[in-house]
Amino acid sequence: MSSTEQANMNRIIKDFLSRLHYLSILTKEIEYGHSNASKLYNSVYEFGRHTYIYPDYRQLFTDEDKNIFEQCFPIGFVKLVGYTPGLVDNIEPSNLNIARARRSQLWFLKNEILDLYKEINGGNELTTEIQHALNKLETSDNVLECHISDWTEPGYDEAEDKPREVPNLNGVPESHDWWTEEHRQRWKNNK
Repeated sequence: MSSTEQANMNRIIKDFLSRLHYLSILTKEIEYGHSNASKLYNSVYEFGRHTYIYPDYRQLFTDEDKNIFEQCFPIGFVKLVGYTPGLVDNIEPSNLNIARARRSQLWFLKNEILDLYKEINGGNELTTEIQHALNKLETSDNVLECHISDWTEPGYDEAEDKPREVPNLNGVPESHDWWTEEHRQRWKNNK
């Protein structure tokens, strides 16, 4: 990893941890919760895709980063998942690529980030609260999977595949098969 790539990944890690910490301590949730949950999901996406671009990213985590993550993740994860149905249920067929992006965000959260938490937490069992939240996250993921499947049917007229709503897909694994090859080609040479 070059020094520029390392600096970029450090920035992404710090942004993710900052947003996770903020959501975990947020007290005026009625006023700021959904907005901050949405921003954290954007950080989750950037962090998640960059873990595939820079697979040795773990070496960039300082002891302080690990402590912040270990302390903030349980509360932040549960809160974030609590906002997820509202962030998923309000997506319209005309925002098909927003639905796809949200699905990628959920996937990164329940896979890459949860796995990192388990690793940093020493492989300890997940708390009941985290496990319950993970089950709720699966429900939201299933809702998005059904919506995307329905909206991409040939006869579904309301769905719009807006190119400007396709996020940078460099680093997004092929298992995110809700993105088409056309979407991926658009970002082929960008990081």
